[in-house]
This record gives sequence, structure tokens and C-alpha cells, in this order.
Amino acid sequence: MDNNLPNIVKWAELYRYYRETDRGGMIKSLRINTPLFYYPTLTIYMILGIIQMWLILKNGLWFFLLIPYLIIFYFFSNYGILKYYKSYANKYEIKSHPYFNRIELLHYILFSEKLSTSKKILKNDVSNLIKWNEKANNNISISFFNAPIVLVVLTVFFGALLKYMELEKYLNKNTIVIMIFIVFFGLWLSWSIFDLSKINENINENVSKFLKRWEIEN
Repeated sequence: MDNNLPNIVKWAELYRYYRETDRGGMIKSLRINTPLFYYPTLTIYMILGIIQMWLILKNGLWFFLLIPYLIIFYFFSNYGILKYYKSYANKYEIKSHPYFNRIELLHYILFSEKLSTSKKILKNDVSNLIKWNEKANNNISISFFNAPIVLVVLTVFFGALLKYMELEKYLNKNTIVIMIFIVFFGLWLSWSIFDLSKINENINENVSKFLKRWEIEN
């Protein structure tokens, strides 16, 4: 076992383990190992998506169906993942944990399993790896509502709201609904862009958290 590798190589290994065991990696395993479940489910979602797009083209208000559509996808993908990894779920009693923590816990279990068989990373490395990452990623953290793009959206929103209050008597209900939709869509888009900008930071935090958990396991 080579324990004299530089930390940059060890972190490359950690990133690889993380990608292989995150939600995307789990769904990839579903696609490869359970095609009879994965592809029919994907086909149903594609058909529902096409129907939804057709409804939106007929009437833009159908766009709000996207919310339950995504919620159903989230819960059903969780069901498929936990069913595929049923042996892990039973062994570690994952279903006894809060629902929204289960996939993360499964992610940690799969990640720690790879760490335990790694030839590059030992438990003695954990403290040094975390310190190295903190020095390498010592950036100033910006909250969502302090992000420039969010401030722009909020400024436009309040400006539009004031203008609406002036023109309220001239607007019909459809216009009001469209304005509300634009505001919420703008905030959602801003949140998504902000979240994407923080993705590397979030991955580093999760890897460090998993390493700390793994270190204290017997």
C-alpha cells in the first residue's frame, strides 16, 4: 500500500469515489444492472414530459405541473435506488432514519466501503487531507441573498411590484399570474445558478464530512 502519495493524488481518488457513489452513480448502476426497471421508467417519464410540454404550449399556466412532476421523479428515483441497494438499506437500517437523509446515508456507506478497500488512503490520512483541502479552498463564502445575481432579481421584483401597485386597476388576472410566475421562476433560476457556482465547495464539504465519519468508525 503506497501511503507516500501527494495529497492532490489522494483527493483525486476521493473525488472519483464520490462521483461513483453519489445519486448519479447510483442511478448509473440502476441503468446498467436493472435495465428492465430503468428503461421502462425512463420511457414513462419521457412520455409524461412530452404531454406536459404539449399542455404548456396550449396554455402557459400548465407550467406549474412541472413542480409535481419533479417531486414525483425525486421520490420515485429514491424508491428505485433504495430497492436496488436493499441489502445495504437492511444491514444499516437506513429506513429507520429520516426520509430525506436516507440517500445521503447510502452515499456515505458506499463511499466508505470504497475507502476501506483503497490502496491509496488510510484513516491516518484523514486529518491531513482535510487540512490540505481547507488551505486549498480557503474562499470567502457568500450567502444566497448576498449573491449579486439574486440582488438583481430582487431589485427587479420590487420595482415590478411597485409598478404593479400603480397599474393594478388596468391588469387582468392572467397578467397578474404571469407576473407572479416570472418572479418565482427568476428566483428559482437565480438559486440554481448560485447552487451550481457552489457545487465544488459543496462536494469538498461532503467529502470532508464523510472522511470524518469514516475515521471514527471501528
